[in-house]
Amino acid sequence: MINLNMANIKSVFLDVQGDQPQLARATLQLYRKAFYQSVEIRKWPLAVGIFTNMLDENFVGEPLLYSQLRKDIAAFKRMHITCVEAIQSHDYARALAATYAMERNIESRDTPKRFAADALGLRTKIFNLMHDDRRAVETMLKGVDLCKSNHIDDGLMHFYVMLNKFYLSRGDSAKAQQYRLDYLELKEKILTENNLQSVSRLEFLYELREANTTVERLTEQKHWQNIITTVIIVFAIIVSLLLVFLFRSYRRAMRTNRILYRHVQDSLHREEEDKTKYKGSRLTDDAKELLAQRIEVSQVINEHYGKNFKALLNECRIREACRRLTDADYGHLTIEGVAISVGIKSRSHFSSYFKQVTGMSPSVYQKISKEEEKTD
Repeated sequence: MINLNMANIKSVFLDVQGDQPQLARATLQLYRKAFYQSVEIRKWPLAVGIFTNMLDENFVGEPLLYSQLRKDIAAFKRMHITCVEAIQSHDYARALAATYAMERNIESRDTPKRFAADALGLRTKIFNLMHDDRRAVETMLKGVDLCKSNHIDDGLMHFYVMLNKFYLSRGDSAKAQQYRLDYLELKEKILTENNLQSVSRLEFLYELREANTTVERLTEQKHWQNIITTVIIVFAIIVSLLLVFLFRSYRRAMRTNRILYRHVQDSLHREEEDKTKYKGSRLTDDAKELLAQRIEVSQVINEHYGKNFKALLNECRIREACRRLTDADYGHLTIEGVAISVGIKSRSHFSSYFKQVTGMSPSVYQKISKEEEKTD
């Protein structure tokens, strides 16, 4: 049935496009395949219908194609169907009887009406050979009605062509022209339907391409979304690790700063104790001045403290600043105010000296001081 349907489609194009030897050969080849396959499975009505298509004048009109049919005709004879044999022997009465028998056999087996139309076409050829114009026309018109009622457009075109040629051969140009117009209108209809199908196919292909493009775009978007999500996750992990590292570093720095703060506080307490210890000294101010004049100050500072007088002075200022940063009496002063109060006018110099002496910045020192007060 696949070979038969393909052959019927090609036969329609052959009727529409006219003389196409290559297309005719391809069509006949498909009919032959379908014919022998139907014989092999003993589908005799189907074989008869296919064989009548093979006897179309598109094929028998070409000597080369007709020569190919001789073997097929011999095979058809072996089916014990007498129609072709009767036609060859000019026994037209027996040939007609065979076509009626074929038609009854086709109808009894519920074979599609297309094969009944093929039988009518073969019977028309017999009437033409018999020069029985009346019955030839009646048979062709019956074929037209059958094809119209069953929407067999390719068969209908074939009968229009047969009627056109019949009336042309009889000199009736008016009727010949009418069937020619019917043929052309049907041909235009078929071509239009084919074009519409082509347009529909193009629209379908366009929609299919659009769908494929959309799928590809969505796939690409998903791919990039996965990449972006991975990058965000990796970035979040790195930031989290960095924050953990910074937090631990901050905790270590704060522990170190608290140790430094306590060290400074201990040093300040010792200095306070020293001041208290020397309150009972009997040295007068004049005596102290006399002693200061006798001591080489710079040498003693360098040898005893390992630093010059300026460095020692700045260290003393920073220690006093440490007292004032934690002393409630100086609570109204800012860090800059405390720096100025101990004789250091530059905030940057003060911060630098403060860090050299205490190991931390003034603000951190003040912050730890407040936290320690809350703890106490």
